[in-house]
Amino acid sequence: MPNQLLIKHTAHLLRMVDDKLIECLKTLTPDEWALPTHAPKWRVIDVAYHLLDGNIRGISSGRDQHFPKIPAAQGPFDLIAYLNELNATWVNNADRISPALLIELLAFTNEKYRDYLLGLDPEAKAIFSVGWAGEDTSRNWFHIAREYTEKWHHQQQIRQAVNQSEVLLRRELYQPFLETSACALPHHYKDVQAPTGTTIHIMVDEGLGAWCLQKTSNGWTFEEKMSDRVDCEIHLKKHTAWRLFTQKLKDTEIQAGITITGDTSLGDQIRSVIAVMA
Repeated sequence: MPNQLLIKHTAHLLRMVDDKLIECLKTLTPDEWALPTHAPKWRVIDVAYHLLDGNIRGISSGRDQHFPKIPAAQGPFDLIAYLNELNATWVNNADRISPALLIELLAFTNEKYRDYLLGLDPEAKAIFSVGWAGEDTSRNWFHIAREYTEKWHHQQQIRQAVNQSEVLLRRELYQPFLETSACALPHHYKDVQAPTGTTIHIMVDEGLGAWCLQKTSNGWTFEEKMSDRVDCEIHLKKHTAWRLFTQKLKDTEIQAGITITGDTSLGDQIRSVIAVMA
């Protein structure tokens, strides 16, 4: 199962990942700010704008209890569509912010948001549940870990675009991202039918992750240890895993970065896993 202790202790990594972002952005040339990323339609500067928005929204909603107005729903309310529209509106209007000012604003809001998150009681109820893990309510430690994965993967999108991707792939920073993201797997598999006891092993290169997902009478759950029974085994390449969890893979990259043995109908389900909300 995911390392709960590791996930619960992501808070101390927030400063490190924030500092790495500022270091990266300060090296960029005007041409690099304009490079495309794997985030659809977003350039490097757009992803940085989005990170600023995340800080501002996190401070405003969490620390200050200030929430944006939600438009009246037309039919069933689609949270993901709403969040996508919220993200796009911000990015489309943020291009009046220069790269230099953007770096200053990120440094300022990184610190303010980090202070707020570090001041939370880890075991208290979080302001927002971790929906992609199927939770209706979550503890603050999981909310903080989710925020870490947001900061990590958007920075990684920037770094990949400017050929600085290895920095965040250090075990110290990458493994907490993977362990947190893997919590999406039982919820993702919830509608997959299989006999009780069916077991899937999921592994990431270089020992960065190893999870045993098993079908029980109560649904799919993680086992404490890798079981002897293996109905399907999924191997993820190191450079594929983070993009799989954030839905930024093309078909050819999926084929190259994922190896499935055993019951491929079970393994193929992982290709559409998602550990982000929008």
